[in-house]
Amino acid sequence: MIEPLITADLDDALRVSHAAILGTQTLTAEEWAELAEHIAQNFALGLADPDAHLALKSVRQGKLAGVILVKQFWNLAVLYVDPQWHGQGVGSELLLHALAPCADQSPRGHIRTNSSSTAVGFYTRHGFTDFAVEFAPPYGCVPLIYHFD
Repeated sequence: MIEPLITADLDDALRVSHAAILGTQTLTAEEWAELAEHIAQNFALGLADPDAHLALKSVRQGKLAGVILVKQFWNLAVLYVDPQWHGQGVGSELLLHALAPCADQSPRGHIRTNSSSTAVGFYTRHGFTDFAVEFAPPYGCVPLIYHFD
């Protein structure tokens, strides 16, 4: 079930984010601390103004299974799935539920994300493509874009 992410979900959302990253990425302690702080800031921003950002959660068996946050309806900042739910459609369901409202409200006519190298296949299966950026994203991420036309 897809529902709006609310402030009361923040601890669970951070737990899922951390578990997903630790299960797929090798980061130094410094990189991890920096990324964890960045994720927390993104959630705080998204939850502070739900009219300006899209934040959704997937609930399976009564627990938070995944989260998505699209800042300003074009910047896909967060899409994490609890590792126990990987490969079961949670990420696809979250992304598909986010596309329609973002298509209606994106001021740029697209969604962009910096994908982990392990998630590039997921995004390309959903229509995202590579695009050039001036500066390389951190942590080996790959810049991807989804156009609404």
